[in-house]
Amino acid sequence: MKKVTLFNTKHQDILEKVYDGLYQDVIDLSDLEGINTICTYGTLQQISEKISTHKRSDIYFLGNGNFHYLTFPLTQQYTHPFTLIVFDHHNDAGSFPFAKMTTCGSWINDAIEQNPVIKEVIVIGSTQQNEKELVETNLSKIRFLYEKEMTKERIEELAKTIQTEDIYLSIDRDILTEKQVQTNWDQGTITVEQLLQAICLVAKNHQVIGSDVCGDLEWDYTSSFRYPMKKYLQQTYQVNKLLFEELEEVMQ
Repeated sequence: MKKVTLFNTKHQDILEKVYDGLYQDVIDLSDLEGINTICTYGTLQQISEKISTHKRSDIYFLGNGNFHYLTFPLTQQYTHPFTLIVFDHHNDAGSFPFAKMTTCGSWINDAIEQNPVIKEVIVIGSTQQNEKELVETNLSKIRFLYEKEMTKERIEELAKTIQTEDIYLSIDRDILTEKQVQTNWDQGTITVEQLLQAICLVAKNHQVIGSDVCGDLEWDYTSSFRYPMKKYLQQTYQVNKLLFEELEEVMQ
C-alpha cells in the first residue's frame, strides 16, 4: 500500500474527519501565516522543513487549489532528472511581478527556475481561455495539451515524447466536471473516468516517482451552511479514493 500524506492548512480536526481512512500521515501547516494562495520564500522554507521531518510519501493531498504551489517544495526533494506532469484546468505558469514569492497561479515558474533536474513541465487539461501571460524565459520547458485535445490517441502520443524515464504527477481536481466533484475554482469538463485513463496512459513505460492531488473545497466550521454537505462529502471522498487508487496502481 502506498503512503498518503494529508496537508492540513486550516481546521485540522475537520479535515482529518473529512478524509478519515484515506491517509496515513499529516503535515500540519495551520500554525503558519500567509500561506493561502500566495506564499513568501521564507515561509516556503518553513514548509520544506516541516516536509523533511516526515518520511517521504508516494501521494500528497494538498487541500484546495489555493495550495497547488505546495508541489514546488515537494518536487525540490528530488535530485535526479524527471518530468513534471500537471493535470489542471489552469496553466499555473503565469507571470508574477513580485520577487521571492510564489502563488497558486505561478508556481510552475518557480519549480522550473529553482530545480534544474526538472527537464520539462507538461500541463494537461488547461484551456486557452484560462491561459495566463507566460514567462518567456521558461517557455522552452513547458508544453501544453489542452482540454479539447485530451483524447486517448493524443495522450498516448504525448506519453511517447516524454524525455525522462521518471515522472512526477500533480493533479488539480478543477480539471474535472462539477457534475462529479466540487472545487473552489472554476472547473473543466473532464470526467473522472477520462482523468484516470489519462493518468494510466501518461504513466505507461515511465516510473512515477511521486504525486500530489489538490482541488478541494474549503472545509471549515461554516461549510454546512454553504454546501449540501452530505452530497459534496460523498463526492469528494469518492473522487479522492479513486485518484489515490489509480496513483497507487501506476506507482507499483
